[in-house]
Amino acid sequence: MADVVTSDGLVLATDASVAGTKLGLGWLSNQGHYGALFQRHPESRIVGSDSTTIGELRAVAYALRHIRPSGRFLLLVDSRAAGSFLGRWLEGDLTLPSGYPTTRPSPAPPSLVRLAGFLACGAGHVDVRWVPGHKGHPLNEGADSLAKLAQRNEFSGQKARDVVEMIARRRVLDYQQVEPLR
Repeated sequence: MADVVTSDGLVLATDASVAGTKLGLGWLSNQGHYGALFQRHPESRIVGSDSTTIGELRAVAYALRHIRPSGRFLLLVDSRAAGSFLGRWLEGDLTLPSGYPTTRPSPAPPSLVRLAGFLACGAGHVDVRWVPGHKGHPLNEGADSLAKLAQRNEFSGQKARDVVEMIARRRVLDYQQVEPLR
């Protein structure tokens, strides 16, 4: 999906699904933008760290590579640990999860190094809110479903892309029906 410029009022939910070295990332916005990505990560690259927290943070980084909010937006995460890192980065503290590599062989810095810097410099006009996972929040549930599909690497082919799009559309409609009631 190409980069998207959005307006104020954006609500973005991200999630990750981790099983051993398989990582699924998912994100969904109230404006209908979504993504799912499968990654395989060698455990040697995350020794001493919490792979779930790193996965949750990578999901945020993945979403923000594809969607470029033009104003303040709300980011929903269901991981308190990831929310804590995001909050610290917004305050300028660039501490990364324990054991997370700060360099890699390629010239580009690792995704969480880039994300921390982006948020610390004030470029991300974001409010981070924790939402309880698996408690029915439509955008969070949609991001969770997309992450699980990605982790299982079950989204190759047209049929799978159709399923991903159907999940995203259904959860956005659910959100739009519930949100005015809040």
